[in-house]
Amino acid sequence: KQWYQRRVAITAGIAKNEDSKTVFSKGLVVLARWGDEGWYFRGKVVKPTVGGYLVEDNSGHREDIDNKHILVDEQDIKKSLSAGSHVVALHPDYSFSYAPARVTGTDDNWFFDLKFYDQSEVRIVYIK
Repeated sequence: KQWYQRRVAITAGIAKNEDSKTVFSKGLVVLARWGDEGWYFRGKVVKPTVGGYLVEDNSGHREDIDNKHILVDEQDIKKSLSAGSHVVALHPDYSFSYAPARVTGTDDNWFFDLKFYDQSEVRIVYIK
């Protein structure tokens, strides 16, 4: 297991837009699942589209993202995370790419052990 020292944003699986009816405002920073690779990346909502939103990433690339593939960070996710929680977190091997993971342990403070879908394991520090 490697120690992962840079700032990491995590969002709980419960933050998923399960009802697909959530309204996102223009300019809101979200995690969006891009169609070309299936990874989640940060982007800003540009405008609503039929069934989703036009989202723009930091490079200026825009894509129509289905509403169910847009996540938002919870304000104080730390309180709701425990071993077994499912999250979307910054993957340790891919810059700016977020992927599904499971919390395998926590010290009940600021550190979380994660195991990603590809079996990569990391210890992260949660920073608001």
